[in-house]
Amino acid sequence: MRQPGQLGQLGQSPRTAAPSTAVSLLRMRARQQPHRIGYAFVPEEGRELELSYAELDRQARAISCVLAGLRGQAALLVYPPGLDYIAAFFGCLYAGVIAVSAPPPDRVRPDRSLPRLAAIVRDAAPSAVLTTAAMSGAARFLPAPELSRLRVIASDEAATGEAGARETVPASVSADSVALLQYTSGSAADLKGVAVTHGNLMSNSERIFRLFGHCDQSRGVSWLPPYHDMGLIGGVIQPLFGGFPVTLMSPADILHRPLKWLQEISRTGAATTSGGPNLCYDLCVRKTTARERERLDLSNWRVAFHGSPPLRAATMEGFAAAFASAGFRREAFHPCHGLAVRRGERRSADAPRSSQVPCEVHALESSPARPPAVRHYRWVRGSRVPTRAVLTADLFPGEHGRWSAARPRWES
Repeated sequence: MRQPGQLGQLGQSPRTAAPSTAVSLLRMRARQQPHRIGYAFVPEEGRELELSYAELDRQARAISCVLAGLRGQAALLVYPPGLDYIAAFFGCLYAGVIAVSAPPPDRVRPDRSLPRLAAIVRDAAPSAVLTTAAMSGAARFLPAPELSRLRVIASDEAATGEAGARETVPASVSADSVALLQYTSGSAADLKGVAVTHGNLMSNSERIFRLFGHCDQSRGVSWLPPYHDMGLIGGVIQPLFGGFPVTLMSPADILHRPLKWLQEISRTGAATTSGGPNLCYDLCVRKTTARERERLDLSNWRVAFHGSPPLRAATMEGFAAAFASAGFRREAFHPCHGLAVRRGERRSADAPRSSQVPCEVHALESSPARPPAVRHYRWVRGSRVPTRAVLTADLFPGEHGRWSAARPRWES
């Protein structure tokens, strides 16, 4: 039996080096596991949609044909929840185009979403917008001049093209090639971006894979939007890296009815990995009843990652107590944080106009000790360096990459 933490690559030794780019990673999956369902999406209404590795590879090739003339340039990805985003994302990578993910405009409050979208366009300077056919018409008439002038490509229509798609050879990219620009959450005024290379993606994926104890028998459930780094890395890249399936859901659907997230984890039975920010765990406790919790089976949920500060120890304790009747184990919690932009970071002159900083994985492991203790691992020059903080209050990011708490005690 494959042990947790071994690479989920069929027919290869666990010691075999992982692919150096996201392009070679998907091509490997499509060759070795062509019919395996890599991604499934549960819409708010209707039946579940599925996408195999072979079909994703074919769609990415077809989309890359349309993007052939944009190699080295940036493309803005604006998508509703679904599988179309994943095909477009890899279509960009196959074409050597830098993917820039952004949330779709809010129809109810466009005054809140459009300024951020326009700010991303000004900073990233994309050459085109990729979206769905259903959204393409609206994208051409957005009331922001930065957006209305861009070429709009309906990737779902391009993905259906067969001519030449299977014979298309992905553009040559290396570990040093920029794969995407990732923007921080927040207001347009505070917007900061990070240029993430293929090497960054593969290095972080390997570290997350080992720290979370993933294997090819793992199974993920994610409702996090892919334009957020936690949703992209945890819900799209990590499952592909590990060779295990993931079920995706609509963020808006879960925020309105958080029980649906837990029901999906319970329904899949084998779901082992899922998570989100502090808010989602808090909502699950406040918006569910004892009777609803008892109907769930969360016993296979081994990695409940908990990110986006502040990370509140009280929330973790409350969730663990509330869902103990469903089989949830407190030891499943993995507090963590991901991509972050350092304040005051200077932009690289020869890079895209976003800040270019190293991607690091900071993984924390909860302990049953009292008071709540969290182990913090930092990666320094390729080595994992543990630091321990005993918490007496809420957990929040501190200076120099460490995590602080009220009256913390640090131990090497």
